[in-house]
Amino acid sequence: MNDVGLGAGRDSQLLSALLIECVQLRSKSGLATTLRDLHELLEEPQPIALRIVHSLEEEGVVTIDRDVLDALASTVEIVPSVANHLLFTTKSGGSSAA
Repeated sequence: MNDVGLGAGRDSQLLSALLIECVQLRSKSGLATTLRDLHELLEEPQPIALRIVHSLEEEGVVTIDRDVLDALASTVEIVPSVANHLLFTTKSGGSSAA
């Protein structure tokens, strides 16, 4: 993953894995995850959370369904092929955030 200017905090790979895990768990529980939710879920400032999710979008890991009236209400979803891979690795005992 690219360096997204995180400064002295947790590294981008860890935050990416946490973001993916949070979105996946919330989705399994029937909850949508918005851009507004991300900084609270990651316990990071909003600009860092947004950089992480946009980097994951560029890499094809997540999609962002854009809300034209309220950008922070845009929803984040894991790309189905990635979600299927994560489900497989979780069931087979591998890391679920690989």
